[in-house]
This record gives sequence, structure tokens and C-alpha cells, in this order.
Amino acid sequence: MKLSDKIRTLRKNAGLTQEQLGDKLNVSRQAITKWERGDGIPDIYNLVALSNLFGLSLDELMAKEKAVAEKRFLYESHTEHDIDAPCCFDLHLHAASSLVVRSGDSEKLKVYAGSSDIPELEKAVKVKVDTDGGRCDVQVRTKLSEARCRQSLVLEIVLPEKYVRHIEVAAKVGKAQLKNIRCETIEVDARCGELTLEDIHATVDVTSSSDMSIRFVTLDGNLSVNQHGAVSRVLLPEGAAVRTRCRGIHTRLLTALPDLVSPDAAYEVELNGVNAELTVSRQ
Repeated sequence: MKLSDKIRTLRKNAGLTQEQLGDKLNVSRQAITKWERGDGIPDIYNLVALSNLFGLSLDELMAKEKAVAEKRFLYESHTEHDIDAPCCFDLHLHAASSLVVRSGDSEKLKVYAGSSDIPELEKAVKVKVDTDGGRCDVQVRTKLSEARCRQSLVLEIVLPEKYVRHIEVAAKVGKAQLKNIRCETIEVDARCGELTLEDIHATVDVTSSSDMSIRFVTLDGNLSVNQHGAVSRVLLPEGAAVRTRCRGIHTRLLTALPDLVSPDAAYEVELNGVNAELTVSRQ
């Protein structure tokens, strides 16, 4: 890969415009454009600045494509922990702009944090893992403010597929995604605007006191929503139908189309809580 292509790829992977990259290097946008077109190359001082900014050595910047392809953000933190037996995973996560929890083929628990706007991320984000008696407690802590994390921090948790029995997730995020998980139950206690469930084979219990959208990419399990003073919606895959149940105090469960509800459906959507409304519709 040419240096011009590497600079462009690194910039885009970091979510930066040419002007923003120029500001970080104290050069003009036109200079960045020139480098990315191959009409010129950075001098040694700017090469060093680029290397430091993207966390690469000069050799990696000049010669190695692999580092460019793997780096997703300017600043990253990786934590791994060996898991050797089935566990109930209890995830206590800090605030973030987005969160992904998924399973993987490895026998390791992996915690990834990324940002293009938090230079001190590696020192600021701490991960603590405790395993005892069939439980694995994972805590992601940081000294950063909640507002800054909800704006700029991305978290991804990869669980060892063969050892997942039950999952509990507590977090404050803008968007959350649970993906490729097969287990008994998943409990989500989150303040988030959007929760996506993709390739989830489990009963999912969601507790929230804020409005949210719960989107099923695939449907293979019951959903229970426990809300307090919130108005939310569930989006089912095309052609899917469910049984519905409404419990609690001053709760209302609505359906956008009559064919969304069937007494013979394999799965159920249940609403519980206080002063809550839930609408079931299709995507």
C-alpha cells in the first residue's frame, strides 16, 4: 500500500476529516489533500507526528499495511482474560457512545475500548475481571466524565461462546448491540436509546427507565421489558409474529398491525413496570 493510501485509510478509520487531521498536525487541509493524492509526501517532522498520532512506528507507517487495517480508532485499549469453564458473565460497564457484546470462537474474554478523541484512553480505562464459582464479573472503570464517554467512547466485549451460560449487562450507552449469542438468559439493565438483538438465541429481559427502541434482526427467544415512566417500541423482523402479555401498574402494550400478534406464535413479548407504554411493530 502506498503512503498516500495509508494516510487516507488511517484518517478515515479514525473518523477524521482532512481539515481535522490538518488541525492535529498544524498543517493545512490542502497539505493533507496533497499527501493523499500522492502529489507530495510529509517531511520527517510530519511523518513522526503522523506516527505518534496513529500509534504506529515510522516503519509501520512507511511499510506495513497490517497495522493500518487493524486499527479502528486513534486510541485503543485491549484486555484479555482466559476462561476455562462455563460461566455466568456479569458485565458492569461505564458509559459509552456505543456498546457491542458478542460471542467468539476464542476461549478468552476480550474487552476493547476505542476512541479518536481521548488521548489518555489507555490509562483512563481500567478493566477488572474476577472469576469465582461459575461467575465472571467484569468491571470497566474510568475517571473520565460520563458525558465525555457517552460522546466519544466505544466498547466491545467478546465472550467465549462455548462457556456462556447467562449474561447480565449494566451500562449507560447511546446504542447497544447484542450479537451472535446462544445461552439461557440475557439480562440488560441499560439506559440506551437503541438496543439491537442479532442472532440471539436466549430469553432477553430488559430493564430501563428511559425511552428506547429494541430492534430484532432475528427472533429466537422471549422478550420481557420492565419499564418505569418510559415509552418504547419493539421492532420485529419482517413476517414475524409474537404473543403479547401486559402486566404492571398503568402499563399499555400496543401493536401497530393486527397480524403482529398470534396466540400460536413461538415467542412472547411481555411488558411489566409502572407508567409504561410499549408498541410492537415491524421494521
